[in-house]
Amino acid sequence: MKENDFNSMKSFHHPYSDMSYQDFMSWNIHCVNLLSDEESTWLDGLCKLLKSTRLDIHELNTCSKVEAQCFYFDDNKKLVIANL
Repeated sequence: MKENDFNSMKSFHHPYSDMSYQDFMSWNIHCVNLLSDEESTWLDGLCKLLKSTRLDIHELNTCSKVEAQCFYFDDNKKLVIANL
């Protein structure tokens, strides 16, 4: 996620309101480093799908599909796949 996307996101997500982009990136690196070897291999595959634009997100309430473009870890260390 680029810095301007993070700044836009943090205005809507309270857990990030006091966090700098550098802190956000450090947090995500920390979360990646906590993954098991199996999870790291899976995440590598996810990154390849994101890069190839072969992964979409389907929002069931509106029945709309958007391209998955990035991921991050939330404040509970949960993986979030996002569209920018």
